[in-house]
Amino acid sequence: MIYVLGIDSGSKKSGWCVLRFEEESDAFGHGRRKALANRAPVFVEGGHNENAAVETRTAFYTVLGIESPEGIAFAPKGGGVVPALLKTARATGGFSALARLNGATVIEATANTCRRVVVGKANASDAKVKAWVHANVLGWPKRSNSHMRDAAVAAIYAARIVGKAVAA
Repeated sequence: MIYVLGIDSGSKKSGWCVLRFEEESDAFGHGRRKALANRAPVFVEGGHNENAAVETRTAFYTVLGIESPEGIAFAPKGGGVVPALLKTARATGGFSALARLNGATVIEATANTCRRVVVGKANASDAKVKAWVHANVLGWPKRSNSHMRDAAVAAIYAARIVGKAVAA
């Protein structure tokens, strides 16, 4: 089994989620593992915390899926948008660097990429993501926020990418 930490980066707080995935092990004799099984991931824990608290979690997992920011930095009503986007990008880089320093595999992708691969539509609404996560992640709590759900989608995306890599 493999545990994947998913992170939805934010400027001050980030959503995070740990999911457990089952692996097929019938190919160990050849020194390779098959792709992650098509079984549903299992919710382990999650939250929406200050970035420093999320950083400490990166040391405990060998696979991380991080939703990376994208967009155009503009400030039509002042300078507030640009600093927030830069802080989010800095947090994403910090999570990624810490995990890589600890030897983890880090998979970064934009929200549109994660949602397209996992949910089936790049611009899926938060309501569609919520419905998909509740239907496809075993043990998902009845109450969660969009940041936790986005972190779960990032974790599932990462598990799929890593699963394809180890299946070869």
